[in-house]
Amino acid sequence: MIYTGPLITLYIIFHLAHLTFGFGIADFNQPYEHGGYDVFNNLVTGLSSPAVGSIYVIANVAIGIHLYHGAWSLFQSLGLSHAKYDGLRRHAANGIAFTIAGGFVVIAMAVMLNMVKA
Repeated sequence: MIYTGPLITLYIIFHLAHLTFGFGIADFNQPYEHGGYDVFNNLVTGLSSPAVGSIYVIANVAIGIHLYHGAWSLFQSLGLSHAKYDGLRRHAANGIAFTIAGGFVVIAMAVMLNMVKA
């Protein structure tokens, strides 16, 4: 948590600047035209750069690690920490983290591999 928390904070700032406010870059060498409320076009244009897409993939892996620990701790805080349930708790934490982070990684990879086009 101590490593992924600050990384995720930086990612959130980058993500908001890049896709929400249009201050981001499609390629590190040239800015892209931000389409305001055209979310799909902003996403595809913004993630079409392998460098920017890689930032999103790495950040979402960090989010997955962070979510795994958070879900594991959540179940423990609810009193579900028992040797009898630890296997189930581990599977639940893995499922939550993999589903959320994996879904966002798939989106970034699909754009970078030109499977999704604007």
